[in-house]
Amino acid sequence: HSINCVILSHLIRSYHLIQSRVSQWFRWRPTSTHELDRAESKVLSFLKNPFRTFYVDVGYGWGLDNNKIWTLEMSPKPEPQPQEQQKPPLVLIHGFASAVGLWTLNLDSLVETNRKLYAFDILGFGKSSRPVFDSSETAELELVDSIERWRSRVGLNQKFILLGHSFGAYLAASYALQYPERVSHLILADPWGMPSQQMNQTLNQHRLNLPFWAKMVAKVVQLFTPLAGLRAAGPWGPQLIHKLRPDIRKKFEQMAGEGNADVFLEYIYHCNAQPVPSGERAFKTLSTGFGWAKSPMLDRIPELHPAINVTFIYGSRSWVDRQPGFQTKYMLGDRVAVEVIQGSGHHVYADKHQEFNDLVANVCYQEDRRLNARPISGDSDDDVVTEDRAHGLTD
Repeated sequence: HSINCVILSHLIRSYHLIQSRVSQWFRWRPTSTHELDRAESKVLSFLKNPFRTFYVDVGYGWGLDNNKIWTLEMSPKPEPQPQEQQKPPLVLIHGFASAVGLWTLNLDSLVETNRKLYAFDILGFGKSSRPVFDSSETAELELVDSIERWRSRVGLNQKFILLGHSFGAYLAASYALQYPERVSHLILADPWGMPSQQMNQTLNQHRLNLPFWAKMVAKVVQLFTPLAGLRAAGPWGPQLIHKLRPDIRKKFEQMAGEGNADVFLEYIYHCNAQPVPSGERAFKTLSTGFGWAKSPMLDRIPELHPAINVTFIYGSRSWVDRQPGFQTKYMLGDRVAVEVIQGSGHHVYADKHQEFNDLVANVCYQEDRRLNARPISGDSDDDVVTEDRAHGLTD
């Protein structure tokens, strides 16, 4: 009887495995929320420090009854003493087509700065809800509003250091402009969307000289979201990711070991092959046909509250122009630092992760000293922001 039970159990498992493989093959895109969950679990298994992941309900809006933001939280070990709890937490916002799992090269190192870390999937990306954003005029405000709702619901009531990469850096800067009382320091890693309107006009003039066929191709491409081709590739999508982005595998091999880093490519595929690409659509509404921001951050960053310091971190080999960072320093003075990591590309947080982690840790330590040295009086940073808001001097 026991032998028959074992045989039956094996047959049932085999049946479910075959059924899963067959159903996966007959789906045009071999992905699902279950596959994404499994891929993320594999990616996060490389972390050495304890962490927890959970959904944060950010409420009604954007066509959905309840929107949820997938969140990762990591606490220092041992738990901070009461006098150390004033250290500002560090909040990480990933870039376009990314998610929390791509921070795995950074989290273990950064938690050693003895502060809480948070990372979340931007609404419309990864495992977060995928609502419909209205238009280019409102998409940025809606995304920033979702971040503020997330902050409130997660109970993050003290000032924090906000770090964003690429598109996440654009959202981080926008958030700091709208909610300066929440942000202690702004770290922009290879930020997208910085070049000014004047720079964009110069680039547009160059595009006018393109041959007719190139202009037609550009018009056709503009009809689709950036990663539409990945989803259109159907069952060949995972292979396409492996062919086009072997650099991703290489970035994570040091941590995962040779032969194990493919899980990161699988994770990226499942993050971006989901059936509702609402994050992509929001990004598209915020950018021109050639990927420049319609509302450049360089035109707005002079309005950043003077209590907030800014650090730019660029990769020396990145396609992102570094000049806006230096222009920001020229406009805002000593409260802006510009760092360039040699040998790194656009994914500066992964290409040279140790150098990146050291730079971010140094910013955190400097911010700790700055906040601890601040006089306890009526003219603290919080009071300045509150007073400015009371007099209508800030947004």
